[in-house]
Amino acid sequence: MHTRNSLSPDLFETIVIGTGLGSLSYAALAANKGKKVLVFEKAAEPGGCASSYTKNGIRYEAGATTLVGIESGLPINELMKELGISLGNLPLVILPKSMKVKMKDSHSESPAKEFIERNNNRSEWMQEVAHHFGERQKQKRFWGLMFFLSDHVWDVSSRLIRFPFRNLTDVLRTILKLKAKDIILFLFSLVRIESLLMFPGFPKSKEFKKFLDEQLLITVQTNSKKAPTTLASAGLTYAHLDNYYVLGGIGELARFLVDFIISKGGEVYFKEEIIEIQIDKKDSNILYSVLTRKNKTYFTTSIVSGIPIWNLPKLFENTNNPTQKKFHQYIKRRSNRYDKNIWGAFNISILMEDFLGDEDCIHFQFHLEEELPYGLGDSIFISLSHISDDKRCAKGQRVLAISTHAANPESWDRREDSYKNKKQEIISKVIEYLEKNWKGFSKDKILQIQAASPATWEVWTGRYQGRVGGIPASYFKNLLTYPSSFTPSKGFYLLGDTVYPGQGIPGVVLGALNLFKRLG
Repeated sequence: MHTRNSLSPDLFETIVIGTGLGSLSYAALAANKGKKVLVFEKAAEPGGCASSYTKNGIRYEAGATTLVGIESGLPINELMKELGISLGNLPLVILPKSMKVKMKDSHSESPAKEFIERNNNRSEWMQEVAHHFGERQKQKRFWGLMFFLSDHVWDVSSRLIRFPFRNLTDVLRTILKLKAKDIILFLFSLVRIESLLMFPGFPKSKEFKKFLDEQLLITVQTNSKKAPTTLASAGLTYAHLDNYYVLGGIGELARFLVDFIISKGGEVYFKEEIIEIQIDKKDSNILYSVLTRKNKTYFTTSIVSGIPIWNLPKLFENTNNPTQKKFHQYIKRRSNRYDKNIWGAFNISILMEDFLGDEDCIHFQFHLEEELPYGLGDSIFISLSHISDDKRCAKGQRVLAISTHAANPESWDRREDSYKNKKQEIISKVIEYLEKNWKGFSKDKILQIQAASPATWEVWTGRYQGRVGGIPASYFKNLLTYPSSFTPSKGFYLLGDTVYPGQGIPGVVLGALNLFKRLG
């Protein structure tokens, strides 16, 4: 990956903050249209939450991550079409099984298999879920609805690019493009999954509801009690899209986009953190001055921020400028609006001797026997390196990324005396569980191991309080409550996992596509 090392403080058409996949997608689109683009990244590696890093010669990932959205009509495919390129140069492996889930208990209509297996064959999935949880016809009805809604979510999200609305013109133009099915989508956004399950004809199994809760937590960051059905449908069915693995780690996707941006004349700066932004308004024109920690200043008329909304207020607070004060107040109010019940993540990275052999699944979710201590969850999600991936580790070895949700991420403080002991206690409990419940897994096969708390995330990525995963779907009671990429300051836009259309690689890429199309 190449970057340019010198840059004069002249005017850029667009400055992009962060190298998450939403930011990079927008920067690639802008550079492809000949715009003068500059991208800043605080860290040494691109990708944000979907990044990779090297330690002791081994390629680890920031956390357990899945890759979907590549087939026709979905965001990554649409991005490649807009850029006029193919993913052929990116080494991808399609996964025959997208995920295996191990529950604590089972009350299926026949003896349950050890794992519930998920893949992109919808008919097979309906048989699988009925086999494990029973209520065959009710399961068929529930999943039929989920697939109908999720398919339409992707269609309507890419078609109605003026949503969320800014003004009456956006409303009127959207109305002209509405289809009858769009109304169904809106109506189901008013119903929570838990409420849906109360209706006659839908599954009533408590174990099935627990299964849904843990799946929703890793996709829309909340459970069936709070998740609107429309949003939840996309989170529940992503495992039934084509799932891919990137040889070399998920960070290779970000590198691929960085290289494209540079090939089109764009600039990408790593290890250069933005510490202050000044707004200079003259008549109806606005000029942004961007100051970095290296004491360099850059200028632009347009900024696209892909960093979390909670990171933005501090960039505007040092000013006596009335225009900037007003914008700082707006950003502060907006960040405060989404300031409660935000998750962090606790991650464990492991290099170990291969114990899975020809196993064709690399994503696993385990429902634990009890909650982990210190506000962590009662399930873990694991992504492994592919058996054919010799870029991340040697043959006969596997790299594991183990993630679980962390409530109150601000409570983790690396300066506390108990910090290291807390991390070690969690590692020990996870390893002990996996030794009991995952055939072949043994601590004796572990070659390297390290853990990252929310405090680590804050240092590494700069994300405020180590918050990850986006805003929980519980904040969006219906589709009209979605936040917009637009702000009151002309030329300042928001992307990433803390604004519409939400978290996940397909979601942030779709956000970049829609914003770029909307700006023309």
